[in-house]
Amino acid sequence: MKSILSVAALAGAASIASAVVPTMNIGHFLLHGDFVAASGSSRTSAGAGFPFGIPMPGISGPAVKSYAVWNTLTSTPFHPTETSIILNGFPVVAMGANAATPDLCWGYTHTATYWADVTGLVVHGGVNVVGAGDIPATGALGEGVSLLTVYSDAAMPMQSIDVFWNGLPGMIANNLVDGENHWAFTLPYIGGPAHGFTNALDGQPAGDDFVINGGLASGLYGTFAPGDAWIGNVGPYYDHAEGDFSPFMAFGDAFMDIGTPLLAGDCIGHTFGAIAFRQIPTPGSLALVGMGVLAVARRRR
Repeated sequence: MKSILSVAALAGAASIASAVVPTMNIGHFLLHGDFVAASGSSRTSAGAGFPFGIPMPGISGPAVKSYAVWNTLTSTPFHPTETSIILNGFPVVAMGANAATPDLCWGYTHTATYWADVTGLVVHGGVNVVGAGDIPATGALGEGVSLLTVYSDAAMPMQSIDVFWNGLPGMIANNLVDGENHWAFTLPYIGGPAHGFTNALDGQPAGDDFVINGGLASGLYGTFAPGDAWIGNVGPYYDHAEGDFSPFMAFGDAFMDIGTPLLAGDCIGHTFGAIAFRQIPTPGSLALVGMGVLAVARRRR
């Protein structure tokens, strides 16, 4: 059995070997609005595929915060040429970086992931052009890039929005390391639709399944059929799943476990995700939330 090692730069160090791993919350928002997300593959079977375009959905109100996450298979993690990309002609330097070993079945020593605040640089309702900078010079493979924007809209419900970045990207299913991430919500779920998103770094064509809170979600939200959830929906070796995650949630939930479970046949990494669900900040609703949390705690005990 191969061990997993987390090496962190810019964001601190971490190491874990449990089946479901925690993620870092890089942004929480309580507002009338939602988020949009889009992804693109930066890799082909032969190597890096930069530059490329990411069509981004439009937004119905002002952008509050935008994030970019990019991922590489590399033998030189945190090399200066990998910690930056070019977005719509502007250099972007990582604010956080992590790497894990081994890589996603391609013979490199590490899978690395980076994130940055790109507020003001993202084109909404149009195509974003992503350049690699000097990533190919290190011999790395660029896995893929995802963009996410939180926006406000006074006509929409009040929502709690959490944005997660995974500090341990190498969730390698066929090396006996589980690919599920643990999302700890800032506020508990109180019912209704739950707009969720996750990316997936896909190591190679093989069988795998998408699981949310222990429930089989393959075939939903941008994934493919059960038994082969991740097939490169946004390009070779990269995926983007998005939709309503509420069928897998219960009133009062304070967290979610999401990803690719142990014993899948493929090598999958999840490094980025978000969830938005309704909040009604009134005394009555807060009392109901408290009752729901107690009920869930009793049930889980």
